[in-house]
Amino acid sequence: MLRYHIPYDVISDDALHDRIEQILYNRRYTRGENLELLTERIKQITHYEYAIPFGSCTTAIMALSRWYRKLGKTTLVTPAFTWLSTYVPFRWSGFETRFVDIDKDTWFADFSNARTDKDTVAVAVDTFGSTFPEDLLPPAIDGWIDSAQSLGTKWYGNDANRVISLSGSKIITSGEGGFILTQDRSLSDYVTDIQNWFSRMSELNAALGLTYLDHMDEIMRLKAIISKTYRKVHGFDWQHIPFATNNYVVAALVPSPSEIRKRNPNLEFKDYYQTIVNDNDETFYFDDESNPFFQILQENTRRVSRHILAFPSWPEMPLEYIKELKT
Repeated sequence: MLRYHIPYDVISDDALHDRIEQILYNRRYTRGENLELLTERIKQITHYEYAIPFGSCTTAIMALSRWYRKLGKTTLVTPAFTWLSTYVPFRWSGFETRFVDIDKDTWFADFSNARTDKDTVAVAVDTFGSTFPEDLLPPAIDGWIDSAQSLGTKWYGNDANRVISLSGSKIITSGEGGFILTQDRSLSDYVTDIQNWFSRMSELNAALGLTYLDHMDEIMRLKAIISKTYRKVHGFDWQHIPFATNNYVVAALVPSPSEIRKRNPNLEFKDYYQTIVNDNDETFYFDDESNPFFQILQENTRRVSRHILAFPSWPEMPLEYIKELKT
């Protein structure tokens, strides 16, 4: 079976071997020059004044939730069509969660009916690496953007607080890790203090992240070719990209995801998001009827979650597999 994801091959990268050898020689496994260099590179790429590294993106979101709690926020408005890590850390910080529907074509959060209480913070998601512009956030309340998947994408605005992920499935990976990005010095100081004792990124992770950044242009080029090739396949309703994307996930709505799997047993596919609904019936993966998903699955979220299928799209994947895809 062709795997859903394989990271870009950097095994022969001499700079990576030199970085790892130096780390092992110095025996400095945290707070070293690789993390400093990675942090500076991230700031340059994203045009943010402050970039605070964490051991994972989820712990970065946890730190961000504590910041908004400190500001007196008590409610998070979020799309249901996202990872649990987008909002569960806020729940752990005592936030009430209100879910909004998504746009039927872009799968972005739709805040048109969101309540704008002063104690509320909203989160938008760069869904599958596609840019959510800052000016689409609700103007009357604080907002941040979950950009976990979209490093390397052109962002429309660099003022909102963001998180990015460098986990193993991302285009640019450090194996595991993430950053909070902000222009706010007070937020940077607050979460840096948390990061220092709660969730540090290792030097080995940083060395790997630097190596992938060195290859970012080539990875993005290959991913764009793969996405373009997929989109020539007829019969699927591909995600609409209104602004910019790094083609992190290539996904479409299909009449029956299970049938596509049966017709292509040699390909590994992925559902999004498994926490919402089972494609084959109306059985929720969360079987507790008190779970908020029972109340919030609006029309577009319900339709997309039942018909979406994500296709194998790793950078060096042979294009022949796409051309042989059976619809």
